[in-house]
Amino acid sequence: MTRRILAMLATGALAAGVTAAITAPAAARPVTYTLPAESSTLKKTAEPGYQRAELQCVTCHSRDYITTQPRGKGTRNMYIHMSGSAMLAHVSQFPVGRYKKAHRHGPGAHVFLLDSTGYTLMWNEGEKPERYDWHEGTCISPPSGAWHQHYNTGNQPCKFVALHANTAVQSEERGVEQLEFDEVDDSMKRMYAEECAKNGVKVDMD
Repeated sequence: MTRRILAMLATGALAAGVTAAITAPAAARPVTYTLPAESSTLKKTAEPGYQRAELQCVTCHSRDYITTQPRGKGTRNMYIHMSGSAMLAHVSQFPVGRYKKAHRHGPGAHVFLLDSTGYTLMWNEGEKPERYDWHEGTCISPPSGAWHQHYNTGNQPCKFVALHANTAVQSEERGVEQLEFDEVDDSMKRMYAEECAKNGVKVDMD
């Protein structure tokens, strides 16, 4: 066998065979998956893992939480939930000339901005909002229970990944609360229009 392989190497036959195997197109078939609605409830079972899944999955996919998503027209979200993990994550993108709805939740959230420029307003109940400017690579961590609202002032869609502990959305921590666009002060809307004008960006909140 060894002599045969050496002979194939000498003639280039083996190399040709390997090259053909690498470059040959792989046969592929489209696969369609039918997923349940995000507000679906788990089927109760005595199987191991049910209680953990009920705690970590239903908490985030409950009807109350799902109705808060997305936080504005044109927003796109992708959720990342790993079995047995104490952390959750989601990737979110929202368009040019738009900002998200103000919301608040429990502790442990870290938002990493991946592109564009803008700012986030944060405030506690009854207090004046404070502004935090951001750009690609910025990390923002809203305190537990603090209202916060993300504004995209750049000329490209804003994308970020948010990492947070389960406690950020659990009902014990009040879950996720949200304000509608018409519930925030008009001065915040004027600030956004002024910042967009500086960058030549048209506000698209209608």
